[in-house]
Amino acid sequence: MTKILIPVELTFSIINEASASMINSLHSLIGKPLVNEGDLNPYRTLLNDLVYGQEGFDRQSPLAVSSDIDHIQYITVSDISLIVALGGDVIDLPVFFELTTDPETTDCPFSTTSPPEKWSTWGTFGESHKPVKLGNKWYRSNNVGASGQPMAASQWIPVTRNYTLTLPEYQDIQKENSPLVP
Repeated sequence: MTKILIPVELTFSIINEASASMINSLHSLIGKPLVNEGDLNPYRTLLNDLVYGQEGFDRQSPLAVSSDIDHIQYITVSDISLIVALGGDVIDLPVFFELTTDPETTDCPFSTTSPPEKWSTWGTFGESHKPVKLGNKWYRSNNVGASGQPMAASQWIPVTRNYTLTLPEYQDIQKENSPLVP
């Protein structure tokens, strides 16, 4: 099940010195106003909304861990990017990479071999996880290897954020490209 991991300090309503430092590091990069200790946490509502109806966050370690998130359709790539930028992560979330070039000839940015593996072979297991053509584009899940485990968001956000689709977005493309059944 999908879970959010976020620095514990960012799960509280009121900003403390540590959370102010984390938030201000991000805000200085993206041009947002800086925050002060004692201010309301500008990200608390977003985090609560993403785990709404669940048990919230377990604050037992430096990274608070959400309970299983049942309604992943409400998590956007922008939300995921923000969580990763704040030092967190999202695990076990299925996403799809949109490829505009042939996966047989395009190097995969996640490959660690030399020469790099192509999108068509990287992380596949038999026929599993191979790119699928829908319309004039190719789509590849973030599942990897025999287990089919989705990559953690911190692994793909820095590389593929601009061409990543959530599961509901991918399913919409599947529907658009499905033959109509009489």
